[in-house]
Amino acid sequence: MTNLLAGAGGGAPRQPPLPLTEVVNNDAVTASSVLDDEAAVQRLLPHLPEGQRTPQHLRQTLASPQFRSALAHLSSSLHSDNYNSVLANLGLSPGAGAQALMRGENTEAFLLAVIEAYAASEGSSDANSSEGKES
Repeated sequence: MTNLLAGAGGGAPRQPPLPLTEVVNNDAVTASSVLDDEAAVQRLLPHLPEGQRTPQHLRQTLASPQFRSALAHLSSSLHSDNYNSVLANLGLSPGAGAQALMRGENTEAFLLAVIEAYAASEGSSDANSSEGKES
Protein backbone atom coordinates (compact mmCIF):
# COMPACT_ATOMS: atom_id res chain seq x y z
CA MET A 1 0.00 0.00 0.00
CA THR A 2 2.87 2.37 0.80
CA ASN A 3 4.23 1.86 -2.72
CA LEU A 4 0.85 2.83 -4.14
CA LEU A 5 0.75 5.92 -1.93
CA ALA A 6 4.17 7.09 -3.10
CA GLY A 7 2.70 8.09 -6.45
CA ALA A 8 -0.19 9.98 -4.84
CA GLY A 9 1.56 12.52 -2.66
CA GLY A 10 3.49 15.75 -2.66
CA GLY A 11 3.31 19.16 -4.21
CA ALA A 12 0.46 21.53 -4.85
CA PRO A 13 -3.14 20.34 -4.97
CA ARG A 14 -3.90 18.42 -8.15
CA GLN A 15 -6.49 19.67 -10.58
CA PRO A 16 -8.64 17.69 -11.08
CA PRO A 17 -8.32 15.61 -7.91
CA LEU A 18 -6.40 12.36 -8.19
CA PRO A 19 -8.99 9.57 -8.37
CA LEU A 20 -8.44 6.24 -6.63
CA THR A 21 -8.74 4.54 -10.01
CA GLU A 22 -5.36 6.07 -10.95
CA VAL A 23 -3.73 4.89 -7.71
CA VAL A 24 -5.31 1.44 -7.38
CA ASN A 25 -5.37 0.00 -10.86
CA ASN A 26 -4.21 -3.28 -12.34
CA ASP A 27 -0.80 -1.88 -13.38
CA ALA A 28 -0.16 -0.29 -9.98
CA VAL A 29 -1.23 -3.40 -8.09
CA THR A 30 1.00 -5.57 -10.28
CA ALA A 31 3.95 -3.19 -9.92
CA SER A 32 3.55 -3.10 -6.14
CA SER A 33 3.91 -6.91 -5.92
CA VAL A 34 1.21 -6.93 -3.21
CA LEU A 35 -0.39 -9.98 -4.82
CA ASP A 36 2.95 -11.81 -4.56
CA ASP A 37 2.89 -11.30 -0.78
CA GLU A 38 1.15 -14.37 0.65
CA ALA A 39 0.33 -12.60 3.94
CA ALA A 40 -1.30 -9.68 2.08
CA VAL A 41 -3.30 -12.04 -0.11
CA GLN A 42 -4.50 -13.98 2.94
CA ARG A 43 -5.68 -10.71 4.56
CA LEU A 44 -7.64 -9.77 1.42
CA LEU A 45 -9.30 -13.12 0.66
CA PRO A 46 -11.89 -12.96 3.49
CA HIS A 47 -13.29 -9.80 1.85
CA LEU A 48 -14.31 -11.74 -1.26
CA PRO A 49 -17.67 -13.53 -1.54
CA GLU A 50 -17.81 -17.09 -0.26
CA GLY A 51 -16.85 -19.53 -2.97
CA GLN A 52 -14.53 -16.94 -4.54
CA ARG A 53 -11.88 -16.69 -1.85
CA THR A 54 -8.92 -17.73 -3.96
CA PRO A 55 -5.88 -15.78 -5.18
CA GLN A 56 -7.16 -16.17 -8.76
CA HIS A 57 -10.54 -14.63 -7.88
CA LEU A 58 -8.76 -11.83 -6.04
CA ARG A 59 -6.75 -10.98 -9.17
CA GLN A 60 -9.91 -11.15 -11.29
CA THR A 61 -11.81 -8.91 -8.88
CA LEU A 62 -9.07 -6.27 -8.81
CA ALA A 63 -9.02 -6.19 -12.62
CA SER A 64 -12.80 -6.14 -13.03
CA PRO A 65 -14.87 -3.23 -14.33
CA GLN A 66 -17.10 -3.56 -11.24
CA PHE A 67 -14.13 -2.97 -8.92
CA ARG A 68 -13.01 0.04 -10.97
CA SER A 69 -16.57 1.39 -10.82
CA ALA A 70 -16.70 0.94 -7.04
CA LEU A 71 -13.35 2.75 -6.72
CA ALA A 72 -14.65 5.57 -8.91
CA HIS A 73 -17.71 5.96 -6.67
CA LEU A 74 -15.58 5.91 -3.53
CA SER A 75 -13.20 8.44 -5.06
CA SER A 76 -16.11 10.71 -5.95
CA SER A 77 -17.37 10.48 -2.37
CA LEU A 78 -13.91 11.29 -1.00
CA HIS A 79 -13.83 14.47 -3.07
CA SER A 80 -17.25 15.61 -1.89
CA ASP A 81 -18.34 17.55 1.17
CA ASN A 82 -18.98 14.19 2.84
CA TYR A 83 -15.30 13.21 3.28
CA ASN A 84 -15.45 12.83 7.07
CA SER A 85 -18.73 10.89 6.87
CA VAL A 86 -17.22 8.50 4.33
CA LEU A 87 -14.24 7.85 6.61
CA ALA A 88 -16.50 7.41 9.64
CA ASN A 89 -18.63 4.89 7.73
CA LEU A 90 -15.47 2.95 6.89
CA GLY A 91 -14.24 3.08 10.49
CA LEU A 92 -11.26 5.25 9.57
CA SER A 93 -9.87 8.24 11.42
CA PRO A 94 -9.30 11.40 9.36
CA GLY A 95 -6.41 12.43 11.65
CA ALA A 96 -3.67 10.59 9.75
CA GLY A 97 -4.40 12.44 6.53
CA ALA A 98 -5.28 15.85 7.96
CA GLN A 99 -2.34 17.68 6.36
CA ALA A 100 -2.98 16.10 2.97
CA LEU A 101 -6.67 16.96 3.28
CA MET A 102 -5.81 20.60 4.00
CA ARG A 103 -3.78 20.61 0.74
CA GLY A 104 -6.80 19.25 -1.12
CA GLU A 105 -5.22 15.82 -1.53
CA ASN A 106 -8.25 13.80 -0.46
CA THR A 107 -7.04 10.59 -2.07
CA GLU A 108 -3.72 10.79 -0.26
CA ALA A 109 -5.52 11.63 2.99
CA PHE A 110 -7.75 8.58 2.57
CA LEU A 111 -4.81 6.28 1.86
CA LEU A 112 -2.98 7.60 4.92
CA ALA A 113 -6.06 6.84 7.03
CA VAL A 114 -6.14 3.30 5.59
CA ILE A 115 -2.44 2.83 6.35
CA GLU A 116 -2.95 4.09 9.90
CA ALA A 117 -5.85 1.67 10.44
CA TYR A 118 -3.80 -1.20 9.04
CA ALA A 119 -0.83 -0.35 11.28
CA ALA A 120 -3.13 -0.15 14.30
CA SER A 121 -4.66 -3.54 13.47
CA GLU A 122 -1.20 -5.05 13.06
CA GLY A 123 -0.18 -3.55 16.41
CA SER A 124 -3.19 -5.07 18.14
CA SER A 125 -2.53 -8.40 16.40
CA ASP A 126 1.07 -8.30 17.61
CA ALA A 127 -0.09 -7.43 21.12
CA ASN A 128 -2.58 -10.31 21.08
CA SER A 129 0.14 -12.66 19.83
CA SER A 130 2.50 -11.50 22.56
CA GLU A 131 -0.17 -11.94 25.22
CA GLY A 132 -0.81 -15.47 24.03
CA LYS A 133 2.89 -16.32 24.22
CA GLU A 134 3.18 -15.07 27.79
CA SER A 135 0.38 -17.33 29.04
